[in-house]
Amino acid sequence: MAIEARELDVACEWLCGVWRGDEVGRERKEGRGWVDVGMRERYGVRYLRITREVAFPTSTVVDASDKAVDEDSDDEVPDEDEEIIERSSACEMQQLRTRVCYDIDHSASYQVPVVYISLPDLSPAAASSPEQVYSLIVPNAYKSQIQAVGTMGALSMGEHPVTGSPAWFVHPCLTQDAMRAVSEREANLSPEMYLMRWFGVIGSSIGLSVPIEVVQAVQTYSREAEVGSDNIGTIRVP
Repeated sequence: MAIEARELDVACEWLCGVWRGDEVGRERKEGRGWVDVGMRERYGVRYLRITREVAFPTSTVVDASDKAVDEDSDDEVPDEDEEIIERSSACEMQQLRTRVCYDIDHSASYQVPVVYISLPDLSPAAASSPEQVYSLIVPNAYKSQIQAVGTMGALSMGEHPVTGSPAWFVHPCLTQDAMRAVSEREANLSPEMYLMRWFGVIGSSIGLSVPIEVVQAVQTYSREAEVGSDNIGTIRVP
């Protein structure tokens, strides 16, 4: 199932509108970590950026709090010191989060969306570490599928086609295979619904599940579209 660049652009603009709309409202930032959705343009290339926040593994928090107390000491900790430790641990909890940027572009060769992932708050060494990246963005249910090349795709390190910076990406040939399976079940999809299916097949495997508030807004859109809008196009199936 292919999608043209202009169709993907329409779908991405639509998602930005959903994100900004009243249906999502103030609760949008409480969805699955999405903190921003918007179109970007550089060197004449437009792409969608979704930014979300993820938490570091909790073991890091435990290690940080353990360092506040001498593990070999049997002395009682004064009340005021306990309060300081509690506040310190709470601050660690709040600080141990990092941004993940997902840039969704169009692959001219494969005629499918391709996503480039960057972690701007991490050091270059940490951001290029497969173990670190997998632990931060790949849900446990998908780890074995991501680590082995399959229909869900595999993460590879490469160069962002627009910014030129190092980025992780899901190879578009694997996306093409996965979306072809979707076409076997749904022959005609609007660009908007194509993008939603892409999130379900590819996005969910890399921590980019759609927040419930956005899903509800999309369901409202879908019902209205079924009533009969002649302006909604369909994606072709080769």
